[in-house]
Amino acid sequence: MHRVYNIEPKVEHYGCMVDLLARAGLVENSEELILKMPMDSGPALRGALLSACRTHSNSELGEIVAKRLIELEPLDIGPNILLSNIYAAEGRWDDVEIVRMMMKEKRLHKAAGSKLDLEDPGAQYFVKNNSVHRRSMMHLMLGEMGAHIKLFHRNLNKEESVRAT
Repeated sequence: MHRVYNIEPKVEHYGCMVDLLARAGLVENSEELILKMPMDSGPALRGALLSACRTHSNSELGEIVAKRLIELEPLDIGPNILLSNIYAAEGRWDDVEIVRMMMKEKRLHKAAGSKLDLEDPGAQYFVKNNSVHRRSMMHLMLGEMGAHIKLFHRNLNKEESVRAT
């Protein structure tokens, strides 16, 4: 962006890339991008990474990211629930219970009647603004971009292995 278009990337641009890499299953690359950002990533980008860690069964990184998010935003229930789900997926029931006890001690709970969509943090915004069509179009576009990134990453790895031989 900077070299070709003379545009300085903002946190929103990094956010799109973090989300795309994470959706493509490249959670380590997503984390690396967050760590190399020239500005503070904020909780939203780490939340996207955490959700991807859960989706792609990367419990080691997911645990680290969740604990960091809980430190940054101790009253946000989302990271607690995702961490609990990561532990449950691995059968770590003692850890699930510890997270749930911490949530109870902090009196964290979602508001009655509200929908907490951990897979799509922007879903509530779209439902409130009655733009379901736009939401589905964005999901299609993100899925397509993620597939292109995954294909590019595979081709890059193939080229590197050919050069090494």
